[in-house]
Amino acid sequence: MAGPVRSERDHVLVGLLALGVSQAAAAREAGCSERTVRRRLADPAFVTAVDAERLRIAEQVLDALMIGARAAVRRLHRLVDDDEQPARVQVAAARALLSSAVSWRDQVELDQRLSAVEAAVAARNTLRAVQ
Repeated sequence: MAGPVRSERDHVLVGLLALGVSQAAAAREAGCSERTVRRRLADPAFVTAVDAERLRIAEQVLDALMIGARAAVRRLHRLVDDDEQPARVQVAAARALLSSAVSWRDQVELDQRLSAVEAAVAARNTLRAVQ
């Protein structure tokens, strides 16, 4: 069986499909037919490569968003503390900070709970494998 990514065309297809480009557009850009795209997508190893690229892209976007989030929080803090700002600006900044804090706290709690569930499932699977 051939590997998941066999040619430069496959690299292009993986990148485009991971970005969510349609099969027709990916075929045009890669210089192949839609049938070729469908055939490659029937290969589980190729789909795994597309999924891995999609995850890599998502991680890059998340990293960029986190950098922007830090800057945004610093800016909001400055607005809240700046007595020269109109009260409505300070209140809006405070409201944004409070809303974000609740959302982030909820997300962290969900991540922790999910990790605990995953650990429990892994432990249960390990115990079953030993028995």
